[in-house]
Amino acid sequence: MRLLIADENDERRATLAREARRLGWHALPCATGAAARDAARTVAVDLVLLSDQLPDETAAQLRQFLAPRPCAALPATLGELRDALAPPAADAATVDFNRLKEAAGDDPDGARALLDLLESQAAEHGAALTAAVGAGDAPALRRAAHTWRGGSAACGLLDLAARLQALETSGTSGLPADAAAQLAACVAAAADGLQALRTALAEWEKSRRGAA
Repeated sequence: MRLLIADENDERRATLAREARRLGWHALPCATGAAARDAARTVAVDLVLLSDQLPDETAAQLRQFLAPRPCAALPATLGELRDALAPPAADAATVDFNRLKEAAGDDPDGARALLDLLESQAAEHGAALTAAVGAGDAPALRRAAHTWRGGSAACGLLDLAARLQALETSGTSGLPADAAAQLAACVAAAADGLQALRTALAEWEKSRRGAA
């Protein structure tokens, strides 16, 4: 996961980058909007943290250029940064392959078709959430998170469903300050969960062939 940090304050920028790296992120610290633009042109970025005091352009201008990449304001504390970037607990279940099997009627071809559908829907739902965050539209954020969560939970994407539940809940009193960070975590959880389910499907098919 790549984190772009656009911050004119040298000490704060270095501190945020150091903490992000400690949490397993690849940090790309930039002191100006121009530097952030250059970085985004050459590297795929998963999340952007923006200062509203950049010397060469406003945060709104840079957000517009970086769209549809998730963007968020700089966290006020390192604790907020850790909450936004920390991965789920190591012992937390991220997927439940049995749910996918059940949803597919215990049919490998059906499971594969469901995974293809989930992947296409992930792109659609991710785009809807990105648009809601960009527009500051909390009701749209809640609706998109709720819609995505239902199918994800039914097909075994447990980590993604939990993150979407948290995003939906946090949007009940307005757009959360860390909405972009939560969105980036959901997108990553979707990619990781789908890969884990595809791996489990391949192992299941292999075992079925061996038992035939």
